[in-house]
Amino acid sequence: MILKRRTSQNIVWGGIAGCLPVLIGWSSVTNSMSWAPVVLFLVMFFWTPPHYWPLSMKVKDDYARVGVPMLPVIASNKVVARQIVIYSWVMVAVSLLLTPLGYTGWFYTAVALLAGGMWLWRRTGCRTAPRPR
Repeated sequence: MILKRRTSQNIVWGGIAGCLPVLIGWSSVTNSMSWAPVVLFLVMFFWTPPHYWPLSMKVKDDYARVGVPMLPVIASNKVVARQIVIYSWVMVAVSLLLTPLGYTGWFYTAVALLAGGMWLWRRTGCRTAPRPR
């Protein structure tokens, strides 16, 4: 609650709390820690901002009215879009780390590449805009 009203990076900081169940669950079930839950934590961490900032861009006037300094409230759409793209690329790259670490096989890699590519396509504006009728 303290950071939510004091920083435009509130979603980033709040994302940490949302990612902790991966680490807690892994360590509870396996009674150990490894790179797999850390990578999953990072995937969720880097997914949160590009998932939430586009939503908050739509209601930024509401956030401004109640004094919550969401990134879309204090920065231009261009700055927010750049952050969305950066976080998206990092998220996709991190999701692919499970394969070289030996936790997954070809199927995970194929699905991660396909899903990551679709995510980037949607977030980076690489698709063509629909033509007006």
